Amino acid sequence: MRSLVECGIAALGICYWNVDGLPKELVRVPVDPFEKAILWLKNRGYEKIIMYGISKGAELALLCASLMPDICGVVALSRTVYGEACTGIKAWRRKLFHLPLNLHIGETIFRV
Repeated sequence: MRSLVECGIAALGICYWNVDGLPKELVRVPVDPFEKAILWLKNRGYEKIIMYGISKGAELALLCASLMPDICGVVALSRTVYGEACTGIKAWRRKLFHLPLNLHIGETIFRV
């Protein structure tokens, strides 16, 4: 993120697991705080909001962009293919609902 700031791009980092008050594992992690962060940015005059993530963060960025129309772009590096299909445990939730995330490679359409 420091590189983005050095290039003059405003950046906001958000913890979503493994800190006090948040899930200790990447299981049923709420995406609701990202909606609040998007609103916070919009209220401060930011018009173009792009999410950036690596690995599970890339998965999260793609998921948020599919749910939140104010996100106008995503940089998703090394999106995971290991997850719910292998563990049977859902990684993400929105409000009280667990979000299915089926990740397939090939001609199958991704379902979020």
